Amino acid sequence: MTQANTKVAETPISAATADKLRPHATLADLSDPVTKAIMSAPSSTLSGASGGKKTRSTGSDQSITRILDAAMESASRQGLRNLSMSDVCRIAGVARGTLYRYFPSKDVLLESLGQRTRYQTETGIREAAASAETGSERLRAVINFLIRITSETKARDILEVEPLFFMEFLRRNMPNYAALMAEVLGPFYDDVEKALGHRIDRTLVSEMILRLQISYIFLPDDQPAEAVLQRIFAAIEALK
Repeated sequence: MTQANTKVAETPISAATADKLRPHATLADLSDPVTKAIMSAPSSTLSGASGGKKTRSTGSDQSITRILDAAMESASRQGLRNLSMSDVCRIAGVARGTLYRYFPSKDVLLESLGQRTRYQTETGIREAAASAETGSERLRAVINFLIRITSETKARDILEVEPLFFMEFLRRNMPNYAALMAEVLGPFYDDVEKALGHRIDRTLVSEMILRLQISYIFLPDDQPAEAVLQRIFAAIEALK
């Protein structure tokens, strides 16, 4: 990491700025073009599913997607505090007028970026589970998606430049993700409970799966993603 990035990491963003990416808002709170662009994004590409519903993207969808991608790229390099609208324009290759048409302020841009991350994660988890047939296949598909989205959202880079924000974002979203996984992994948990002969706390086990996967962000190793997947899958399968 460069010296410049080290300095950014030592200066955490303010509570007011961090609040912009917290899950208190929903997609309904965003402007219509932004909501449409986020919901039409090809989350099935990440999940590996092929049968998901696809929405034809428009020119505005593509512009909004490029802007949000650019904001994530800029934030992963220099942190949210130093993210500038000019840099976002440059990276996205759009005019300032286009940027401000959809995102009239940095706060609105950050709010949208946070909501897209959460929407992509939740949609990807659902699509990954739906693409599998057996309980074990659902577990494998969901874990594989989590590994992929960690890379796509530049989670490790964000952790380096904004560690406090990264941990706060995970803390606030963890209950939602764990509850969702407990729901979509129902067939797998049915198999586990049948093998054990008693019920288990599905939300708690789902949270453990999430925390195990997240640990590889904080303490990465040299193993390829498939090896990580196999280790996590084996650990959870051992519950049976």
